[in-house]
Amino acid sequence: MKEKFDVPVGIKLAGSDFIEYDLEVIAKTNADFIVIDGAEGGNSRNSRSSPHTRR
Repeated sequence: MKEKFDVPVGIKLAGSDFIEYDLEVIAKTNADFIVIDGAEGGNSRNSRSSPHTRR
């Protein structure tokens, strides 16, 4: 895609327990940039600390 359109190509991933593996694989690509999302987003249904959590 990069060669065809002459645009920067990036990769966005969520931080996880496997981030070292993910970065190892990404390092083998020709990506121009990497964005690591903290993955802390969500809503009250997904939050264990919320009093509104449904179990």
